Amino acid sequence: MSKSPSSLPIEIKISTVVAISTILHSADPIAIDAALKQMTGGVSDFFEDEFAVIDIAGIAEEAGRIDWESLVALLRKYRLNAVAVRGAPAALHDLIRAHDLFLDDGSSGLQAGNREREMPAAATVPIEAAAPMPAPTPAPAPAA
Repeated sequence: MSKSPSSLPIEIKISTVVAISTILHSADPIAIDAALKQMTGGVSDFFEDEFAVIDIAGIAEEAGRIDWESLVALLRKYRLNAVAVRGAPAALHDLIRAHDLFLDDGSSGLQAGNREREMPAAATVPIEAAAPMPAPTPAPAPAA
């Protein structure tokens, strides 16, 4: 069976995904709800299912009081899909990951030990050397 890209059941490509930064200045869900209602003017599809990165760097002292399940549900109510958290203290990383959110700090949602168990080592496949390309022929001189 041929392994050309068109015969495989999946194709992987590089993509750029845009996400809205949801910068929290409070961990109070009532205040957040009121602010979102004011921002959107009550329009239910204002955010149109955008991805959201929750930035909690500015509320480091309050971050431990965030009810992640309620916050994610509240954002979903306004059609914001929480996908990651930025600026979280290390003590909250496991709790954030437990709510299926990634950390936007260069690490993934998988812990190193889990990643090794879940992702098998890639098989080493020799790549045949490509035939050398012929030298280009010079273009003819323009007629005078």
